[in-house]
Amino acid sequence: MGRWEIEQKDRIVYENDFFVAFCPFVSKYPYELRIFPKDGHAHFEKMPEALDTYLADIMSVVFRKLKKALNNPSYNFFIHTASAKEDLENKFHEFYTWHLEIIPKLSMIGGFELGTGVYVNIVDPDEAAKLLKETKI
Repeated sequence: MGRWEIEQKDRIVYENDFFVAFCPFVSKYPYELRIFPKDGHAHFEKMPEALDTYLADIMSVVFRKLKKALNNPSYNFFIHTASAKEDLENKFHEFYTWHLEIIPKLSMIGGFELGTGVYVNIVDPDEAAKLLKETKI
């Protein structure tokens, strides 16, 4: 997903030398953001310490843009990383990239979403990315 979004360039909100933040094409929620490392690997905990300042940079920028553009919303924030089980290492981890997911709490899911598991996002991810990208901090 990260590589594809970088190639498309349409929904990128911010990037630095090692990370990219974007509103995914398949966003389930309004203004949903993902932060991916540009040189992806499966485990967050194995990220080189030299990248800490770059991760802090992109997180700081993204959270300040969300605060300003969306009037300081509440949000949920997740770190998705591969399992630590060594036996899975050679089978699946080469296809997985750890990443951060940020979901601003701007709306509530309703009966349709709860009943079907299909989410309705009322904000076009292209428009969400444009607003966040253009927000000056």
